[in-house]
Amino acid sequence: MLIHKAYKFRLYPTKDQKQDLLQHGGNARFIWNYFLDLNSKHYQKTKKFIFGYELISLLPELKKELSFLSISVAQSLQQVGRHFDKALKDFLDKKQLNKRFPVHKFKDKMKDSFSCPQKFKVSKNFVRIPKIGKVKWIKHRTINGKIKSITISQDGELWFCSVLTEQNIIVPEFKEDNIV
Repeated sequence: MLIHKAYKFRLYPTKDQKQDLLQHGGNARFIWNYFLDLNSKHYQKTKKFIFGYELISLLPELKKELSFLSISVAQSLQQVGRHFDKALKDFLDKKQLNKRFPVHKFKDKMKDSFSCPQKFKVSKNFVRIPKIGKVKWIKHRTINGKIKSITISQDGELWFCSVLTEQNIIVPEFKEDNIV
């Protein structure tokens, strides 16, 4: 059976790298809030939502208008669109109980994060994040499986890297005759 498993490691960025990480996280937060506002206004006018592909296709034009967005990797911003799309669809899905409409993300929470689905590199002493460079980390355990993506997250003053892997596991057979 194919499963996804994440491994979380603490990052030790330099002062300049911290500033870059904050910028990337801020850009991801800005895109989330922009998509949320756009969808709210669009729904008020048409009673319809804008979903994934249509939202993501707005990014190139938005990056031309707002130059600070070009600091971030395009795939990271696209990933925000996918995450927003999933949150919106989960809210609209009647089977998903207790799911609420997506809300704004605020800067003061110090909980920024962004994902890198490609162009990253994981090694023993560092992780290479696109447009940021090699960031030192302590890899305290081995990573099993095929690496799919990384997510960089902030928790207060600390930064972390979650490495998402895809693993094939063997599920033991269930025997009905073995009753206790």
